Amino acid sequence: MRIFTVIILVFLKEAVCAASDMADSAYFGIASIWTHTNDDVEEFPFVRVLQGVTYWKKLQPVSADQFDWCQFDLDMNRAAELKKPMVIQINGGAPEWIFAEVPWVGGTARNCRAPQFWHPIYMKHYCNLLEKVADRVKSSPHRKWVLGIRVQPNAFNTEAWRWDFHHGEVLKAGSTIDRSQWKILEDGKWVPAGDAIYPPRLEDDDYAVAKQYFAAVVRAYKEAFHPLGIYTFIRPWISFECGLGNEWMDEHVYTSPLMVVMGTEASASHFKYMAPRAQDYKRRCIDRGMIGYYEDVKNTPHQMSTRTRKKFPAGATQNDAQEIYWRQLYKLYLGVTYSATYEQDLERYREPGFSEAFRLFNKYAGMYLYPDKTPGAFVVLCEFDGNKESLRNIGYYITQIDPDAVEIVGHVDADYRGYSAARLTSEKMSFRVDKAFAAETQGETVKINVTWLAERGNEWQLQFRHNKRIKTSEVVSGSSGRWKVQSFIISKADFRSAKVDFVILKKSGEPIFHMIEIERTNPQVVKKFN
Repeated sequence: MRIFTVIILVFLKEAVCAASDMADSAYFGIASIWTHTNDDVEEFPFVRVLQGVTYWKKLQPVSADQFDWCQFDLDMNRAAELKKPMVIQINGGAPEWIFAEVPWVGGTARNCRAPQFWHPIYMKHYCNLLEKVADRVKSSPHRKWVLGIRVQPNAFNTEAWRWDFHHGEVLKAGSTIDRSQWKILEDGKWVPAGDAIYPPRLEDDDYAVAKQYFAAVVRAYKEAFHPLGIYTFIRPWISFECGLGNEWMDEHVYTSPLMVVMGTEASASHFKYMAPRAQDYKRRCIDRGMIGYYEDVKNTPHQMSTRTRKKFPAGATQNDAQEIYWRQLYKLYLGVTYSATYEQDLERYREPGFSEAFRLFNKYAGMYLYPDKTPGAFVVLCEFDGNKESLRNIGYYITQIDPDAVEIVGHVDADYRGYSAARLTSEKMSFRVDKAFAAETQGETVKINVTWLAERGNEWQLQFRHNKRIKTSEVVSGSSGRWKVQSFIISKADFRSAKVDFVILKKSGEPIFHMIEIERTNPQVVKKFN
């Protein structure tokens, strides 16, 4: 595999797609994360990307000049052994020796003392660390298996630079900081640091220092890793958390196709879809064609127990299978290409909702970038609400023209598909296929898969164009009361209509549908994604 080494400083979709062979679409899909107790999950065939985690205090435990690469090299060896790309993560906290030169602000973060991370001496040591890590990767025989590295904007975690962001790190930070408690190590004793050594506060002068510091951190990562063709992962939501602004982020952070949009905390809450964070993530990935990485912050049972469960009519409650399945739909909606998933969820892959969630994500991850390579097109009939508006359906390359023709069903049953379905209350519902996808499939043999709840008394037909003529399928009747996939083979696909490409006609009852998919049967496409 080639390693792309030219940094292109403009956003072109073609540049993003070609930036590195390790980001080839064959690797898009489920990534393992936090496999603390069961490394075997990394060997599961549906897991396509690994995580390699080490800590600064363990890489340089004694001094700035001494490194311990044991765990780092083991992670790289593991990726090479499994032939799966890896995302590097170097977490805080900082090693103790740094406090001989950098103030301790009074408090701890992740069981380590909290340094003033925007201090110039701290930055000097941190940039040196990044250079040494990049050199280690460059000299490794397994270099090609390093997909990227997560940017750590502060001394504590890779999610944000605010100290009070996630785990209550140093709640005294920011505008409430009491500098009289800051200390520095002198002659083996912790003494008051004194104002003379302090740079300005992060929030002063419209976050001028914060912006300068943050831009310097991002630049250090870019300069160390982009020449190697290694991606850098960073959350865009700092613009919302700290007032840095989208324009500033676009100008100083997301300036290269080797920057990856990173997110955390995916859940099945309907309200998250319309949040400013979600829409900003979607804008960067779907609209601008960027690569996206999204981490679940908790495994499914924990996520379900510690966050408000979505309530449905008649007091129905979403279950684990619906949670994990819907979470992958959410990520596809955002344009995520790598879905970082906890080992507790990966271990449940044999359960129907989990297996189908992972299969669906692996099949369509990143395919908004590739109408020529996608194994198909799909649309899931659903609805999610914001404070002032709602949004209908999730999918790539298929649009329902008449969403009012159906009634969204909040909770059909306990099946993983029961959380996202629609009842056909009108005489028909109509769909249009994206013209880029239509052009790629013109004349091909394709299969239209319709997932529906086959209840007795419900009947429908599929109407589509075949050999330049309108064709209507035989009547499909329900009887089992179970979810079923009804497939139709179209030998010469033609989805070039200006208005409607195919229609589902109601014959009797009010059938309930979950997903409509156009699946390609081209052997070259099928082989790549199997």
